[in-house]
Amino acid sequence: MSSVLVRNTLNVLRTRRLVLEFDKIPFFFTDLSRKRLINWFFAESAGRLKLPFPLGYPTLFQIEPTNLCNLRCPACYTLADSRPRGSMTFEEFKQVIDQVGDTTLLLQLWGWGEPFMVKDFPRMIRYAKKT
Repeated sequence: MSSVLVRNTLNVLRTRRLVLEFDKIPFFFTDLSRKRLINWFFAESAGRLKLPFPLGYPTLFQIEPTNLCNLRCPACYTLADSRPRGSMTFEEFKQVIDQVGDTTLLLQLWGWGEPFMVKDFPRMIRYAKKT
């Protein structure tokens, strides 16, 4: 590893502040918990070392609360999707968040479906936020 990378990593661990870029959008994290910092360190290390196995949990997690959509866009994948249609229950969502919520840095609650069609979507956001 380069000395700059080591210095930056030590700075993140010391200050508990991190900037990650996803889809060319910077995300700023401050006051990260010890558990999130340690997970980030192990996940980042496994990626930098090109290990064939993970050392931590994902730092970016995407959950598709539903694959239902109320639009019929002609180029949309959901029109040809052969998966069973449905939505995640709050209990299913809670079970996933309870497993990874305290190590995840960025949680995306969307996929091909329209998440606002899920009755419990605001409740899901509140639950994920408090984790």
